[in-house]
Amino acid sequence: MKRRKAPAWRRYLRFWGADPVRDVDDELSFHLQARVDEYIGAGMDPGRARAEAEARFGSVAQVREHTVAIDAQWARERGFADRMHAVGSDVRHAARRLRRSPSVTIAAVLCFALGIGANTSIFSVVDAVLFRPLPFADASRLVILGEQLPAFAAKNYGTISAPEYLDYKTLNGRVFANSAIVDDGSFVLTGDAGPERVLGAQVSASIFDVLGVRAARGRTFLPDEDAISAPNVVVLSHALWQRRFGADSSVVDRSMAIGGESYRVIGIMPPGFAFPLPGISSGVADLFVPYRITPAVEKTRANVYNTVLVARLAPGVALEGAKAAAAEIARRLPTLHPGAYGAKQVTLTDLFPLRDRAISGVRRSLVVLLAAVGFVLLIACINVSSLLIARAAARQHELALRRALGASRGRVLREFAAESFLIVAIGSALGVVLAIWGVRVLANAAPEEMLQGYAVAVDGRVLLFTGSIAALTAFAVSLFPSLHAGDELLDAMLREDGRGGGGGTIGGARQRGRRLLVATQIALAVVVAAGAVLMVESFVNTRNVDPGFEPAHLLSFRLGVPDYRYRTSTDVEAFERDMAARLRRLPGVHAASAATSAPMAETWRATATPEGVPIEKTPVVLMTLVYPGYIDALGLRMRAGAAFTGRETRESPRVAIINEAFARQFFAGVNPVGRRLKWGSPQSTDPWATVVGVAENVNEVALDAAAEPAVYYPALQQDTAFVASSLRELTYVVRAERDPSALFDPVRRAVHDADPEIPVVKLRTMNDVVALSVVGRRFNTMLLVGFAALALALAAVGIYGLMAYAVLQRTREIGIRLAVGATPSNVLGLVVGQAARLALVGVGTGLLGAIALTRVMQSLLFDVSPLDPLALGGAALLLLAVAGLSSYVPALRASRVDPKTAIAAQ
Repeated sequence: MKRRKAPAWRRYLRFWGADPVRDVDDELSFHLQARVDEYIGAGMDPGRARAEAEARFGSVAQVREHTVAIDAQWARERGFADRMHAVGSDVRHAARRLRRSPSVTIAAVLCFALGIGANTSIFSVVDAVLFRPLPFADASRLVILGEQLPAFAAKNYGTISAPEYLDYKTLNGRVFANSAIVDDGSFVLTGDAGPERVLGAQVSASIFDVLGVRAARGRTFLPDEDAISAPNVVVLSHALWQRRFGADSSVVDRSMAIGGESYRVIGIMPPGFAFPLPGISSGVADLFVPYRITPAVEKTRANVYNTVLVARLAPGVALEGAKAAAAEIARRLPTLHPGAYGAKQVTLTDLFPLRDRAISGVRRSLVVLLAAVGFVLLIACINVSSLLIARAAARQHELALRRALGASRGRVLREFAAESFLIVAIGSALGVVLAIWGVRVLANAAPEEMLQGYAVAVDGRVLLFTGSIAALTAFAVSLFPSLHAGDELLDAMLREDGRGGGGGTIGGARQRGRRLLVATQIALAVVVAAGAVLMVESFVNTRNVDPGFEPAHLLSFRLGVPDYRYRTSTDVEAFERDMAARLRRLPGVHAASAATSAPMAETWRATATPEGVPIEKTPVVLMTLVYPGYIDALGLRMRAGAAFTGRETRESPRVAIINEAFARQFFAGVNPVGRRLKWGSPQSTDPWATVVGVAENVNEVALDAAAEPAVYYPALQQDTAFVASSLRELTYVVRAERDPSALFDPVRRAVHDADPEIPVVKLRTMNDVVALSVVGRRFNTMLLVGFAALALALAAVGIYGLMAYAVLQRTREIGIRLAVGATPSNVLGLVVGQAARLALVGVGTGLLGAIALTRVMQSLLFDVSPLDPLALGGAALLLLAVAGLSSYVPALRASRVDPKTAIAAQ
């Protein structure tokens, strides 16, 4: 009997693609029918033969399903293998093509590596400071409570008076999950390792619970360890534990001497823990001791505002609700403590997210830097794309021929994508290496207020960012060359190539595209260069500021006079006299003295009331208590009256010196010499002091900070307990006859001879102090100048590449021009003129962008407008010069073309 086969029409359909289900059905039917035919041949009737065959074969549906599944799995594996083979083939071919053009490949990779490296470096910093959550548990719930006293002419909203913590603490449990106060300061460590002054913090015992951090070794504070009667305990930072104790684990439960007292070490914080953060205090603490609200501290209520209250919002409590609850406490303070506040004193409060306060000082500068470096990456991306377009142009004959031989458009696009992928991959790898180096440089060069307390590194998160940027850039880089490989364009290539052309419409379209890219490059470079010029101009302006004193030949340092060794004010004054005398006796010292602060090193603000002047709010001014000889040693210039005589005592009439800003604000139109002022509000009982002199304004805070009203009082006329404690922190200024740095060792020896347990802190020349006051501005300026230089270099490469390609494409035309009478100078002018027109378009567009974007830099500038014509014009001229220089070499090459050779070659 004849066996049944699949219909012929179905077999023919397989030419247009496989149909696994029908194929399996056909095969199963064929084999089943063969078995039926066999049984019929053995003598069975057809019905029994089919039943017997189906019974012995089993479930046809199951076999079909299993067979189809196997076929589908095999098809998937084969498809994946085919795709991987195709990708590998494309990558290998792309690598060979890139290797044949090493100059273009190296230029593209370097452009991309520089862009990725710069972006990754800056993003590492921005990510650590702006984007990462603070290194505390559920940090978004952490807030800072600050107060403002409307009666004072200064906004605070950052600190509270320490005793007020007891009032705000009543919010724990219903508004705050927990709260604590922090007061930073310096502590003197003594012992076998020698005296050392370190930054530390007095904190409530609850601070680590508020932050949600545990000790790495030992423990943190118990709830009652900030009680007045509790024994002294201390928690060390990981850095101090390693530096001073050599990472000795047995230090826990041992005693150490701090400020003449014995403290038991109870714990060591984990590495990476940094608190307080920049923006909250002057630095990260090396040790933590309990803050005890003693009766002496209670007396500072409504008088001393230097404590930070940190709280964690209770679950379900919103920030606005917590603000209202805190404001209610503040409103009730005068009622609860009438003796401290007075009946009419008003206290306002506000709550700020801890993170906002920590980054508020550096947010704008980091955003500007990130934007600038983003522009650099965009320029680099455009450069790579432009180089690939040139490569595509060089391969136009090959591409057209391949399309004519049947290569699909997708195949051609995959080749371009493979080249872009390789360039981006190699450039990204090199860029990451550059970024690792760049992050180290940034970490060392960045000002303390920007990175202190933040771990900056090229980690997985940053690499993910880099990978994302690389992927997007790869897409962008491959976009333009791929578009130029479209069907119509490639067909046109073939037609024109067949006619012996090579330029015409295709060359014109490609040139227009490249000109657009290069003009965009120039525009972006103008924006970056304008920002850099503005920052340079600002920095130069700060360096030209007269600080109001003579920083040359001057050094300064700080000493803390410990109360356990010098118990009374008389002891402190005797130490100061002895110390100043020792310094003055040093060879090469012209003058030496001390004060509670020195310009750009420390500042101290207090209230002051001028007599007979109508004031709406009590002025808050810079206050400096000076010892005899300070005015002369600092080089403070007097504008009216005279300096202190050095004979001022507590028994003599109170005197004061004000600066020009104070005189202008409160004694305008009258001679301030002989007028009076006093410390505190108009209701203060402090005695009146007579103004004996007006000093020139001094930039007390920073070189780029405007001079504020300031008052100088003789230290020896002060007799309050609060002032006595302040006078224990002395800043010495020593005026040398020559280089002050030569006095560093003699000064250290003099202090050691006076008291070997008092460490010298921040011993610097005053020129260094002045420079440090603008270190943040210098850092931003250096980075922007670096980015601008990189942008200019990339733009120069882009312009050079475009003009070199244009000259190559127009070699025949140039040869004809020279043959019919054009001079080399005519050709030179033709090429340079083309580049100049392109540069003018880019510069004009860039100036419009700069005018729109540099406004965000307003707060970063000093004494210069974001629309400063010098900066914008300088950036424009800089780019025009770069365009001229970049086009000169191709133009010179064009002017030297041999007409016969050029025409014959075409």
